[in-house]
Amino acid sequence: MKKKPTFEELEARLIQAEETLRAIRSGEIDVIIGEKCPFILRAKEIEDALKESQETLELAISGSNAGLWDLKFNPEDPYKIPDEIYISPRLKGFIGFSEDEFPNSISVWHSRIHPEDLELVKRVAQEHFEGKREIHEVEYRIYHKDGSIRWIHSRGKIKRDEDGSPKRWTGIDWDITEQKKREEELRASEERYRALVEKSFQGILIVQDFRIVFANERCAEIIGYPVEELLSLPTEKVIALVHPEDQALVWGRFKDRLEGKDVPARYEYRGIRKDGSIVWLEMFASLIEYQGRPAIQGAIIDIDEKKRAEEIIKFERDQLLSLFDSINQVIYVTDPKSYEVLFVNQCLRELLGKDPVGGFCYKEFQGLDHPCEFCTNDIILKLKGQPYRWEYHNPILNRDYEITDRIIKWPDGREVRFEIAIDITERKRAENKLRESEERYRLLVENAGDVIAIVQDEIIKFINQRATELIGYSKEEFFSFLFLKFVHPEDREKLLELYSKRLKGEEIPSVYSFRVIGKDGNIKWAEMNAVNILYEGRPAVLCFVRDITERKQVEEEVSKRERFFRAFFEQAGVGVAIIETATGRFFQVNKKYCDIVGYSPEEMLATTFQAITHPEDLRTDLDNMERLKQGQISQFSMEKRYYHKTGKVVWVKLTVTPLWQVGEPTNYHIAVVEDITERKQAEEALQESEKRFRELFDYAPVGYHEIDMEGRITHVNKRELEMLGYDFEEMVGHFVWEFVLEEETSRKNVLEKLAGRMPPGESFERNYRRKDGSSLPVLIQDRILRNQEGKIIGIRSTIQDITELKRKEQEILSLQEQLRQAQKMEAIGRLAGGIAHDFNNLLSVIKGNCQLSLLDLREGDP
Repeated sequence: MKKKPTFEELEARLIQAEETLRAIRSGEIDVIIGEKCPFILRAKEIEDALKESQETLELAISGSNAGLWDLKFNPEDPYKIPDEIYISPRLKGFIGFSEDEFPNSISVWHSRIHPEDLELVKRVAQEHFEGKREIHEVEYRIYHKDGSIRWIHSRGKIKRDEDGSPKRWTGIDWDITEQKKREEELRASEERYRALVEKSFQGILIVQDFRIVFANERCAEIIGYPVEELLSLPTEKVIALVHPEDQALVWGRFKDRLEGKDVPARYEYRGIRKDGSIVWLEMFASLIEYQGRPAIQGAIIDIDEKKRAEEIIKFERDQLLSLFDSINQVIYVTDPKSYEVLFVNQCLRELLGKDPVGGFCYKEFQGLDHPCEFCTNDIILKLKGQPYRWEYHNPILNRDYEITDRIIKWPDGREVRFEIAIDITERKRAENKLRESEERYRLLVENAGDVIAIVQDEIIKFINQRATELIGYSKEEFFSFLFLKFVHPEDREKLLELYSKRLKGEEIPSVYSFRVIGKDGNIKWAEMNAVNILYEGRPAVLCFVRDITERKQVEEEVSKRERFFRAFFEQAGVGVAIIETATGRFFQVNKKYCDIVGYSPEEMLATTFQAITHPEDLRTDLDNMERLKQGQISQFSMEKRYYHKTGKVVWVKLTVTPLWQVGEPTNYHIAVVEDITERKQAEEALQESEKRFRELFDYAPVGYHEIDMEGRITHVNKRELEMLGYDFEEMVGHFVWEFVLEEETSRKNVLEKLAGRMPPGESFERNYRRKDGSSLPVLIQDRILRNQEGKIIGIRSTIQDITELKRKEQEILSLQEQLRQAQKMEAIGRLAGGIAHDFNNLLSVIKGNCQLSLLDLREGDP
């Protein structure tokens, strides 16, 4: 391998090459070749050699950020240093000048050297010139063209003749400004580091060969030893500074790190102080070289307080998460910036069939690969802790939810998104079912005992007949005014506010009361239950209004006693309590819990859950508690009854979750209760209402049936089935005229009515065919069924059995005939009586005359 030339060799080659080049250019090449060069070259070879030397040197010095200078002595006076010097363009560029801007002058160069360094530069040069220094080498500062200061490292050497007289002084200068800055920064850093180490709040120590070779004052303070004593501890005592249970971790990593293995830099362990006490420490360790040998540098922090705080935070967090897990509604927590799922409760884990913690919410909950378009993060971040409520249908779970979002503080200090989603799927389905059956039950609405109205844009768009009966206005008058006209002036503002909030989707009471003014001026109390609907494609409110005037009078006294609790009930939420498991005593209880059972917090803390539980539910509750304590179940839910403080029964949904882990004492558990009394009452009322309606429909005194646009029977009540003797399946789906004796006439009339070409008209008679083949005369009343757009969708008919009526008609006709016969006989009797009377009169005269004649006869006359 070719040996790399030294600086001196490069320098000599450059000088020789420059002399050769000048000789070529001046025409002295032959003389130079003969007299100056130790080897004979042709002109082209000299040119190539010079080019190679220049390229080599330029490459060398450019790579090292260097510039060249060259000084030639006068052979006539070699011991006088001339002022003219060659300064390379690169060297001039160090101080901001181009080649033409700066003269090749030693004095001019010296004029830019920093005054504090000029004397040193001259002295070093003079000592080299006098032969006192083998190499001329010095560092100094020089002023840049822009006024800044640059650092130069200069190194050169005088080439002398055989007699020792100087011939040429050549050197290279390096710009070491950046190097000097780094050195200065390093010195400053070292000073700062030394100060940080000595005054650090962290303990700093260096361990080498299981001995402490350096420790600062803070380290000694944390461990409880003086610095000098720490540095003198033998190996076995150094090892014993770590708790026995943590020695494998600490000293195992110490060895692994020395062997170059990749181990965590940070870890926590327990240290043993000089007085024997235990202190929790956090260690940051790294491998260093100390005094030429491998060592471990460690920074330790006393984290005793942190550990205690972490225990408190962990307890509070466990309580919080246990509470969330015990609530039987969807709850989750995410980071609103990264969308990371931080927590989901048991309810959501069961719905998803997995634990999505650590994933992205949009992927885990919605199956998307990007944030949801409907994400409310921006909204709740602006609300700064205030709740935001909305409704949403989840396509993954195929469930509808009423959602409350808000920003809360997570135990680690982050602001996170907290969401609780209440499953309203059943409610939504009921609403949809109600809309689908709206047309079917229109008759029921019109004849309902409560006022039913639809309000849109503050105008009544629909109202049933009951409203006219309640306050005396006609339907046309209702449609002509804003709905507030019919409300008492003192209640209008409140009702308008509730109406506006409902349309915006804000949370408001589901039932509320107000006063209405009748057309005659009378004031009545009404109770309203309203829901948002779509009416003709736009938002509206469906209102159910009941006359509660009499009930208000009865409830007025009760209302006075309940006003105190109203504020509590206005706060949404569930009741939560921490209960002592062994005794059932309430340990902590929230306001909502007190609201549900009517006791004050003080009264609740003085009683037990057994004392307020309905006797019929207590055994089941206690059995579940025993299974929970035995570890047979992780939690349980049940519907039960409490005795309210007033003595009434309150239905609640109870969810119980333990506050202990497996193997821990069963000290406390969490009870979450949701008041479901109204739901229970509503369920009972709904069942009773449905039963009444079905009985009304099935056992009406007349038959009912409905047909579709093809004339097929879609509904039929029990009365009609009994009248004709058929089963339900034997009639539904069949054409209605199949059961009529006048089949063709019936078919034509039905189809004409369905086509809208024949009005329903008055009642008419038909003869129906019973299942046994007999005929049943009926009176039929038809009603055309239409949808919201007014399109005909079917016919509803009532049929009345007129068999008895027909029989009575026949009886009447028979009696009328008998009457006519009697009247004839009466006329004949009267005629016969007259004749007999007249004949009697004649006979009487004859008889009288005969009797008179007998009186004149004498005895013995013939």
